[in-house]
Amino acid sequence: MEKCNVVIYVNNKQELTSLCLYSLFNNTDINILNKVYLVYLNNDEIMNNCLINLKNKYGNIITIIDKKTDIKELIDNNYLLLLNDNSIISNNLITKLISNLNDNIDIISPVQSSGSNSLDMLPGYSYSMMNKLLENSFKGKVIDSNELGDLLLINKNSLNKIDKIYDIDNSLSNLSIRVSLDSYIYSNSKKKESKISKYIISNIDNSNKTVELDNVFYIDTLVKNAGGLNVIVDIVNYLSIKNQNINILYDVYGSFEEAMLFNPISTSNINNINIKNVISTLWTTTFKARKLADNMNANLISFVQGYECLFNNGKTYGCVETSMKLSDSVFTISKYLNEQIKENYNIDSTVIQNGINLDNLYNNSIKEKSSINSFLIVLRNSPMKGDWLLLDLIRKIDINFKNTIINVVYMNDNISFPKVVNNKLNLIRGPINRTEMIKVFRQSDIYIDGSLSEGFGLTPLEAMANGCVVIANNSFGINEYLIDGETGFINNNVNNPNYFINKIKELMNNKDLYNSIRSNSLNKAKEFDVHNRVDKYNEYLSKKIDKKELNLTKEDEAIINTYLNSSSSGRKKVYKMAKIIPKGTKKRIKKVVTTLYNSFDN
Repeated sequence: MEKCNVVIYVNNKQELTSLCLYSLFNNTDINILNKVYLVYLNNDEIMNNCLINLKNKYGNIITIIDKKTDIKELIDNNYLLLLNDNSIISNNLITKLISNLNDNIDIISPVQSSGSNSLDMLPGYSYSMMNKLLENSFKGKVIDSNELGDLLLINKNSLNKIDKIYDIDNSLSNLSIRVSLDSYIYSNSKKKESKISKYIISNIDNSNKTVELDNVFYIDTLVKNAGGLNVIVDIVNYLSIKNQNINILYDVYGSFEEAMLFNPISTSNINNINIKNVISTLWTTTFKARKLADNMNANLISFVQGYECLFNNGKTYGCVETSMKLSDSVFTISKYLNEQIKENYNIDSTVIQNGINLDNLYNNSIKEKSSINSFLIVLRNSPMKGDWLLLDLIRKIDINFKNTIINVVYMNDNISFPKVVNNKLNLIRGPINRTEMIKVFRQSDIYIDGSLSEGFGLTPLEAMANGCVVIANNSFGINEYLIDGETGFINNNVNNPNYFINKIKELMNNKDLYNSIRSNSLNKAKEFDVHNRVDKYNEYLSKKIDKKELNLTKEDEAIINTYLNSSSSGRKKVYKMAKIIPKGTKKRIKKVVTTLYNSFDN
């Protein structure tokens, strides 16, 4: 069998590096791969930590190169795949590229979603669906190109034509370059006008204009500051890599900065889409999701991420009960929620616990800490998250301790913070992206969580995975991983801030206890690898769902009609208005815009 060496140039975005490696090993016959070189020439601690974890995960096939080296000196006479870590590999990509090579081709590249040789993902398509579409339309077809994309396969017979692999641009005049039209990758490069896109669109075999989707998550607003939305985007990304036809359906597109390996669909543009399962993502989305499912002859699945009857101070308890009657199947993120759903609604649900990306885990080379002097608090602009308790705790920390750092991530500019005189208050305006959040975790010794109710509680688990010792209120969902006195501390008297102060004193006075808890929590976090969860999501969302008969009362029907008749048009208008306002003006009228937005917020 032909062998291929892989060289991946790593930047400082560990989430993309992790996805790149995951896609490589999931979509490539391991027998084709010879060696995988990760080239990283910077000195970022978080990225170096991620690379060590990746090598530990995938084994000796991985070699990390941290200095400028001519890769040609390290590889034998095999094919060579060069790519940036912002490239996500599709199914059997390397095999297809090799099969499309001949003696007259030195370098071959796939079509990519952005950058050089690019074609935008079509509406409703994921990158893996685009790969299938191009494969069906252009099997074995290659065309000339004078551009290098983010991923190149170099013919093993052409390596001697290239002086230095890391400076390949200087050898272009001697090389014949082709684009393989039957192959497609996701690229996180900047948008660029591509000459081949018009050719592909005019020649693509898309006689069946209908987009066939197995599963679609329905959300009302696609925004960056929703933790539950991050979970959903991760699921869709990973299942796209696993070649499932899956996407997100939305009413309003706000802003979302993380990579999406799919082109999400507006509910106003679904005429040419067939869907097997519509998945509601919050009880308020279930009513419209049921209608969408019925119109498409699809099933409705509910994805429950929280104890939703407590939301909005319990004012919508009965509405949540009605929404639970509408689903054909339910899956949830914790054993705690599974028990509540069964007890309250007599509905069986499938449990797939939340996971975290262990490629970003604090690795085992981290030394024990000899001093404890920093805390992390996240204010999430919600009474249910215990912001009032945490603000009180900031004051009590300042009274009881000196010369410490209190890191606070906050979401609301209207907070009047307690005066801090004996310690340093480090305020960080959120929401911040995952890489920035990891940095804040790593700068903190103790993470304090004041939430009163969590379906799972992902942030404390992420804190554990990044070397913090967690002290948290008993918010129920955290009991899936937080064991009192072993992997952290749980406050059962949730209104009492003095519990946190006493535990902080105990940890500061007993470094052995601190380091023991820290070690235990790191090991516990390893049990929640998101990659293991992906297989469970794939299995659950691939099985056949039977439509159930609805048993609704007149009161239920009245509630359903009320929510169906309430439109998201107001929210859309607010977002459109926010986009056209200049930044300076927007800052001055931010309070007004926020008030308008919140008036349409459930």
